[in-house]
Formats: sequence, C-alpha cells, structure tokens
Amino acid sequence: MQLCRLHARVSFLRSISASVSWLGPGRISSYPGSWRSTALHEQCSHSDRSFRHGRIGLGLGVNQIAAAAGFQIGPVVGGLLTTLSWRLVFLVNVPLGIAGTVWGLFRLREPVHLLAKQYFDWLGSLTFVFGLGSLLLAISLVAFPLISIIYVYLLLVYAVVGLAAFFIVEKRVSQPMLDFELFRNRLFFMHRQLDF
Repeated sequence: MQLCRLHARVSFLRSISASVSWLGPGRISSYPGSWRSTALHEQCSHSDRSFRHGRIGLGLGVNQIAAAAGFQIGPVVGGLLTTLSWRLVFLVNVPLGIAGTVWGLFRLREPVHLLAKQYFDWLGSLTFVFGLGSLLLAISLVAFPLISIIYVYLLLVYAVVGLAAFFIVEKRVSQPMLDFELFRNRLFFMHRQLDF
C-alpha cells in the first residue's frame, strides 16, 4: 500500500516537471519504491494477506497475470499517451495509485502479531547499496564507456566484495534486511524463480 502511495506521488511530481531533463533527478526521489524486486516483494506479501484460507497460490497467480498484462499493455498505452503529451504517461498513474491505496485500506489485513522491538539493518543496507550500486554502475559503464576499463574492473571487484559482505552480515544479524531462510520455503522460492 505504501508503494501505491509513493508511486502516485512521484508520478504526479514527474507530470508537472518543467521539462524532460528534470525526469532523471526525479527518478532518484522514487528510489525506495522503484525496484521491481521491491514491488514484487510487496505484491507477494499482499497476496498472502488478501487471499485467505490456503488460497495464496491463487493470489500469486492473479499477481503474475496482472504483471504480464501490465507489461503487454503498458508500452502500447504509453505510446498512445505520448502522442498527446509526455506528461500523461505519468498522470495516468495517479488515479491508479489512489485506487490501489483505497482498495488496500479496505481489503488488506495486517499481520496479527508484530515484533515488539524492530531494528533497521543499517550494516546490511549499506553493504547491499555498496555492492549492488557498484555492480550496476560497472554494467552501465561497460555499455556506455565513459572512463577507463580499469575503473570498471575495480567497480566489479567492489561489487563482489560488497555483495559478499552483505551475505555475511545478513547471516549474522538478528533482524536481517533479507532473510535468506525465505528461500528454503518452496512456494516462495518457486515464485522468485518464475519472476527471474
């Protein structure tokens, strides 16, 4: 539900951008909710909350069909909207985000038992951002070479070190950012494999 609200706000702000050149910096403002994996994680947990009584498989199936339909319909509708104005591509998300938020308020249920003391995994988050950020930057610089290839290799080494440190940290903290034990759950693991 937070993702719907964030997406609606960011889409509105992008639609009122002064020019297309403002969209790049605007992308940074949507960083927490922009990754597909974050969205899919949110959808997975909502499927668990929305479809009760052992019907989680149905929820995940509906989720996958909706995602596939969005990937097929989205570029077509986006192309049609850009013939009128590029701002409409972002404005169309505002009512969808509002509708998703309202639907979530009435349909989704919260977990029954929350942990009393929850902590943010700062070390895990920092190592993840460092490792994945280095990897993505290195891949981008291979595609669009702006600096010497030596620095790209150095970024790849940083990525390996950062992601290895992330794995080690997540195994040792009491409340990890990513609990690797989730991948032992067969339903969760298969869902992640289908998304990949």
